[in-house]
Amino acid sequence: MKIHTARSGESIFTIARKYAIPPTKIIEHNELSEPDRLIPGQKLLILTPTRTHTTRGSDTVESIAKRYNVSKDSLFAANPGLLGEEKCATGKVLSIKYDTPRYGLGIGNGFFYEGCTIERLTTLLPYMSYLTVSLGRWERGALKLKFKAENIVSLAHSMNKTPLLRVFAPECAEDFLISSEKFISAIPKAAKELGFGGISLAAFSLVEKNASVDFLINLKKELLEYDMLLALELDLNKSSEVYHDLSEIADIVTLSYEKCFMKNIPSFRESELRTFSEYAERSAPERGFIDLPAFAYSENEEISKRDAELIARRAGEEIEYDPDSMVCYFSYNKYSSGKRERKKIAYASLENVNARLGLIGDLGYMGASFDIMRIPLEYVLCFYSNFGRTEILTTAKKEGCLRE
Repeated sequence: MKIHTARSGESIFTIARKYAIPPTKIIEHNELSEPDRLIPGQKLLILTPTRTHTTRGSDTVESIAKRYNVSKDSLFAANPGLLGEEKCATGKVLSIKYDTPRYGLGIGNGFFYEGCTIERLTTLLPYMSYLTVSLGRWERGALKLKFKAENIVSLAHSMNKTPLLRVFAPECAEDFLISSEKFISAIPKAAKELGFGGISLAAFSLVEKNASVDFLINLKKELLEYDMLLALELDLNKSSEVYHDLSEIADIVTLSYEKCFMKNIPSFRESELRTFSEYAERSAPERGFIDLPAFAYSENEEISKRDAELIARRAGEEIEYDPDSMVCYFSYNKYSSGKRERKKIAYASLENVNARLGLIGDLGYMGASFDIMRIPLEYVLCFYSNFGRTEILTTAKKEGCLRE
């Protein structure tokens, strides 16, 4: 795996020639909507396969996988352009194998929500072991479902993924804890009936320590009766002493940390490295997913990285890179009500993502989590390049790993 920074005057063809790979692979891996208009400073992920296969008329994903003794999941992961389709167009060059990844097994956890497309889900499922579906909200003592998810859960099971029911609790923690007994008796049962393998608590408002800990312990006991997992989502930008006590109760924990919205963006050493190292020292990193960044920020406004690049292209701005923070940024003129204002946009670079993945391997974290719809494909492929096949664990292994 290499990271290439586009220079003024370069084309996708000269870059492809430099790395001896088809230009279509660079376009595919980096989701380039306008490959003939690269932005100076734009970061490109370069993956060079060590073994390829050119498809013929009778080829299918299953037949190719059998021929090379690899799983279909592995073949889909190595070739996201297949979009999960079994049939292959004749003459398509498929990647069979890449260089040996620098780390062993890494587990992926993808977040699906209303507005995600099935096409995108199908493309990214091969990189996951868990699929967290943002389906439920606890309102007035009852579970409210935001959309129908039978096909999503069915697709996850068909590809040997474990679906988790993501439940949002009310913002008022006190009101939530009043109905917590009803929550504990209702949610695991509903999740099991819907085909989920566990629940994930999102927007969980933390109040008095003992009340939160007691609630999670009782919820965990109920989930064990149904042979289900408990996942928590913690925001390390809002550091709290109680987080460490709560994370000890959960089977898996997603840890988010974002810095690109900050006015003075700290270095990688003083932010991500310090934050995730301190958590690893005090809690159980082997149960933790490090969340990969998905957004660009213009002050506190979230936009997609693709939209940020589009703004830079239209404004004719070069994308700059700060090696200390590992952040890409640029400024552009924004016009509003006849007035011009200079705006800055910043987002995590491929180098930043690769360094976060290094923390997973070096500090013993379980793997990475990501927003299915918003995360750039090249970030997910960077994860794949570092950890290779992200295989699903069997139920027995999973329980043994997570509950020791």
